Amino acid sequence: MKLLSPAGQQIADINGNVLVPDANGVIDIGTSDPSPFLASGCILIPDFVGATGARPTRCSPGDMFLDTTLNKPIWRDGTNANWRDATGAIA
Repeated sequence: MKLLSPAGQQIADINGNVLVPDANGVIDIGTSDPSPFLASGCILIPDFVGATGARPTRCSPGDMFLDTTLNKPIWRDGTNANWRDATGAIA
């Protein structure tokens, strides 16, 4: 999962590791929970964007899809079997 860092600032994860954004201000947090980063002002960058019918079939656990039909982000679950919303419900 990727985030846009506010003003390209370095940011620390929950373990205190400092994450340095690339030249475009992007930080790759892998499959880490984005909540602490969002609280610090980061913005989620979706891996994919499109209507529900355009959801990718070739994806990995943790991939984010901004579903324009549902008008919300969803994530590929840990088993790579379902797309789930922020509440954990299957989307």
